[in-house]
Amino acid sequence: MSSFPRIRGLLALAAVSALLPAPVPAQKPPEGGSSLGVRRFVRPEQPNIAGMRERWAASDLVILGRVVDERAELAADKRTVWTYYTLEVLQVFKHAGSGPEPKSLNITVEGGNVADGELVLSVVNEVFPPLPWVREHVFFLRQNEDGGYRLLGGAQGVFRHDAQGLMRCHLPKPSWDFLCRSRDGTKWEDLIKDMRDKY
Repeated sequence: MSSFPRIRGLLALAAVSALLPAPVPAQKPPEGGSSLGVRRFVRPEQPNIAGMRERWAASDLVILGRVVDERAELAADKRTVWTYYTLEVLQVFKHAGSGPEPKSLNITVEGGNVADGELVLSVVNEVFPPLPWVREHVFFLRQNEDGGYRLLGGAQGVFRHDAQGLMRCHLPKPSWDFLCRSRDGTKWEDLIKDMRDKY
C-alpha cells in the first residue's frame, strides 16, 4: 500500500496547526496579587433584618433612586474588586442622618471585573448581583462616620422595580427571607405607598 495518502494527510494537519494560535503560557501572578483570570466568590455575612419595619427603623436614609454611573476598581492589595455605584436620588422617604438631604450619593459593593495590565480579575458576589442601571430602586441606607452612606444589610436593603411594574427583591432567591417570599412580585406602587406613609 502506498504511503503517499498518509504523507499528504500529515502535511495537511501541519498546515492547519500552523494557522491555530499558539498556546498562551501560564503567567506568574504579580507580587501580592491574584493570578490571571481568577474568579473569586464573595459570600459576606450580613445580619438578618426580619422585616420592612425593622429595615425602616434601622435606616438613616430611605430613598427612591436609580443607578446613573458605576466603576469597578482593583483594591490596593490587588486581591479583590470593588464596584462604586452613583445613585440619583429621586425621592427621600426618610432622612434621620446628619446634613442636608442628598441629591445623589455613592455606595460601594465588593465584586466586579477589572483588567489592570496583565492582571484580569473577576470577583463574583453571590449575595449581591450587579445593580441594573436607570431602573427605580428603593434603598435602605446607614450613614458612615465620614457622612457617606452604606447599604443596610447588603442586598436586604434594596428593592427593584421590574419591567412589569412589580417589586423584586435584590437578594438572590436562595437567600430570600420571609419578607422576600411574601412581597416579591407584588405591585411596586404598593411599596412606594408604604414608604410615603412612613411605614
